[in-house]
Amino acid sequence: MQHGDGKYLCDGSIGIQGEISNLFEGLTSELSWAKMTADNAQLDPAAEYIIQKIASKMKHSGHAISALDNSDGIPAGYTYLLQFIFHDLTRSRIFSSAHFDGHGLGNASLASNLNSPQLDLDTLYGGGIEVSPHLYERHKDGNAARYRFRMGKLGPAKIGLGVLPSNSRTCPYDVARIRDSVVDAAGKIPTGGGIDPVIGDLRNDTHVLLSQLLVLFMHVHNKVADALAETGEKPENIFRMTRRFIVRSYRHIIINDVMRKLIDGQTHVRFFGRDQIVEDGTSEMIRHSAEFIFAVARIGHGMVRNQYPVNSLFLTDQGIIEDGFLDTILTFSSFNKRLSSSRPALSHKLPVPENWIVDWRLFFKIDETDPVYAQRISPLLAPRLMSARFDNFAAGDAVQKSLPYLDMERCIRFKLPTGQQIASKMGVHVLSPCEMRAMKIPFGGVNDKTQLDRVLDGVPEFRRETPLSYYVLQEAALLGNNGTHLGPVGSEITARTILNALICTPETHTMGIYDTREFDTAQSERSINTMKKFIDLMSMDSRNLAELVKASTQEQGQLPSIRLKRGQEFAE
Repeated sequence: MQHGDGKYLCDGSIGIQGEISNLFEGLTSELSWAKMTADNAQLDPAAEYIIQKIASKMKHSGHAISALDNSDGIPAGYTYLLQFIFHDLTRSRIFSSAHFDGHGLGNASLASNLNSPQLDLDTLYGGGIEVSPHLYERHKDGNAARYRFRMGKLGPAKIGLGVLPSNSRTCPYDVARIRDSVVDAAGKIPTGGGIDPVIGDLRNDTHVLLSQLLVLFMHVHNKVADALAETGEKPENIFRMTRRFIVRSYRHIIINDVMRKLIDGQTHVRFFGRDQIVEDGTSEMIRHSAEFIFAVARIGHGMVRNQYPVNSLFLTDQGIIEDGFLDTILTFSSFNKRLSSSRPALSHKLPVPENWIVDWRLFFKIDETDPVYAQRISPLLAPRLMSARFDNFAAGDAVQKSLPYLDMERCIRFKLPTGQQIASKMGVHVLSPCEMRAMKIPFGGVNDKTQLDRVLDGVPEFRRETPLSYYVLQEAALLGNNGTHLGPVGSEITARTILNALICTPETHTMGIYDTREFDTAQSERSINTMKKFIDLMSMDSRNLAELVKASTQEQGQLPSIRLKRGQEFAE
């Protein structure tokens, strides 16, 4: 079945792309302090200078993050699970195009979402076994349907780091990779060239934490598929059953685990705590919120830590070793040619070294091991993240900018409403110009906040007309339980976007859209609705796992649909 612009779903069927549009129709912003050039194609140099100055001070100092700056509510792994979910939700030409017409989201070709707009894991499954067979292993019977992901071998251990104990190797793989065969000027294939991942979405190889999270999902898929194969299930059924089970579990995790941690409790109950949500008519072209994609989704930048203990080898009595700093982690990427770090000499060859396997017990609460936590959300970002520079595609040039600069620039270019406008529209607390000062943040270093305030005080209009990407960071710090979760504006936009992605369409009906009662009652006891339960699948007995999968698959077609009722939450 095909609707609008066709896009293959992961079982080989064709789904729909969604448009990107403003959630708050009628709200746009032309900031008094940020003008466009006469041809309406670029930011005025004065506005660009202001954003650069502010972005340069959006950081905290020091190598280590004190206990005050850590969120005791969100383990660090959720930072990258959110990035993984964002990649599943959307892929926009706006992030990779040099064209900009100066009219907000008026350019329909750029404002389309190239991914299917549902939470269907096409970032993992690609086009499925029919459209993307190269992602999957050949069956031992060459004519039988494929159902297992290709997995890649790890590279040699990084010298000086030590050997990882065998009991920490729960997922001892890298993604499958192929060597770059592009010839040099002499007509030769360079040795030691870049190694490209064989995955459904290349964005999931931007750093080792994300690529290892992708490997985790692949590994669990293969574990489930093997369990079904041991029961004698036909190969042509195994991929379909496994995929449905994994997608179903992933959606449960988002609603019951991720959203509970990221958004405020009242918003979670209002959107996901009701028996059933019905809709009064949906558009065939499902729209995703520009306010989420270009602003609120960037909240993950505020959760990034300066350093991570990738596994037990990175932990010493003195803390996390140097290799655990963020800029080193970013170098394990097929994208590292596009990224310059504060330590440019570090350029690690792929595949991922065998002593760089991520121990997920240090990133999610799985057992008695204490995980590290995400940084509290605020405009004070990790300095090692700030030192990274990324291509400024939206401006049509090769100049590399910091992430907070790019986030604010997109808000202005696409005329997104300010945080104050949205808060006023919602009828929630609007942060005052005084509350937008960095010194109002109840945590972090005084010197860091003083330096940021010196810049903000020079642009008082910024604190009255604040780009949404900055506003939601400040709102979380002040109204999100000291930065442990999003504030009211960020929570509302996130919840509406996630719920919209659960809308039942003909393409997703058979993949399982659920009655929300299943998340909050005893019915959820067998549901894989947390990352702990998902990771525990790797150690589950194959027979019990196969029974769980078959029971889940049989239930899916009997569950009611969830549909978003549009326009009801905001009265004029």
